[in-house]
Amino acid sequence: MANSESHSRGIRSILIDLDHDQSIKDWMIDKTKRMLSNRYKAIHMAEDMGVYPSKIHRFLKGMNVNDQFYQSWFEWYAKNK
Repeated sequence: MANSESHSRGIRSILIDLDHDQSIKDWMIDKTKRMLSNRYKAIHMAEDMGVYPSKIHRFLKGMNVNDQFYQSWFEWYAKNK
């Protein structure tokens, strides 16, 4: 479970609680899937993140994505948490 908190300097912090055998990538995939719905689809998420929809699909299948994707994901997550 993650908590985001605004500080007076505009800095956000995110606390990530992982299960014993869970990786950060697994946590991110789980959070992403939980935010998707019939109304908010991967294509909408990709638009909000500024990435191609294929990157979202690759990520959700556990395939490799580049560092820029992870940066975009955390920026998107911090705004939408």
